[in-house]
Amino acid sequence: MAQGQAPDNFLALEELSNFERSHLKEAFSVVQTLQGVLGQRYQTGRY
Repeated sequence: MAQGQAPDNFLALEELSNFERSHLKEAFSVVQTLQGVLGQRYQTGRY
């Protein structure tokens, strides 16, 4: 918005530090694991 662009959900990975990138990868890993566990638990067939 400060640059005159409309806000969106895009994240420019090249603008992240190695620290931020590492934490983002870890967060996605946790989400993936949790989705798998919940998919098995509730047998959704989605994951």
